Amino acid sequence: MEVLNIHERELEADPIQIGALIDSLASNEDRLWPKHVWPRMEFDRALGVGAKGGHGPIRYFVEEYTPGKSIKFRFT
Repeated sequence: MEVLNIHERELEADPIQIGALIDSLASNEDRLWPKHVWPRMEFDRALGVGAKGGHGPIRYFVEEYTPGKSIKFRFT
């Protein structure tokens, strides 16, 4: 079974500010992940293609990452 789950947020900011939010994912300065309601996002290494981890029991890896632009995860 194939599942497509897309999370989107509308932000009133310029692309550079939004890119910085994406780049901060899973870091100590993460300002995008809703860590106040979900477990922290953590990876086995710095954010980049192939980094494995997830949040709580949900596991995934970084499939595509264009710094300052976009990130795509694949659930395992």
